[in-house]
Amino acid sequence: IPVNFGFRPRWPSDEALAEGRAIAAWTKDARPRWTAALGAELHGRLVRALSGVVRIYERKKAERGVLDFLDLLVKARDALRDHAGVRAWFQQRFRFLVIDEFQDTDPLQVELARLIAGDRPGALVVVGDAKQSIYRFRRAEVRLFHELTREAEGRAGVLHLVQNFRSRPAILR
Repeated sequence: IPVNFGFRPRWPSDEALAEGRAIAAWTKDARPRWTAALGAELHGRLVRALSGVVRIYERKKAERGVLDFLDLLVKARDALRDHAGVRAWFQQRFRFLVIDEFQDTDPLQVELARLIAGDRPGALVVVGDAKQSIYRFRRAEVRLFHELTREAEGRAGVLHLVQNFRSRPAILR
């Protein structure tokens, strides 16, 4: 309801017009709350409806003895996190870990990288461009790239590449 509605001569009194305008203002102020409540209610219904699908999917994977990509990440993370011997073996095996397209990593992948690199200075090198992050649907979080960059600025350093060799005039022609 627009706040400035109503033609004064059509209202029985100034008080009635003021009350109408107050109701209009209230609906405007309440709309974001209504929208949020409706969204939360819909989200809850979707989660409840899909939880059955997730249980079926997990059961079918177990019956077939298969893992999906997320399972592999979780199991690798758990092995590295929970077993010092496993972590030490991988840290010795991979003295340096270089990850390209880091803007498209997800939280589990970042945790894996940190577990393998450990606290060794320079053991983790990442390359990426936050403006090219395109894998949000696969749980990628560009925020992780920004966080790691801020951490590196304080400790190891960040090299910003400013020249682009992919769109030079000769290549574009």
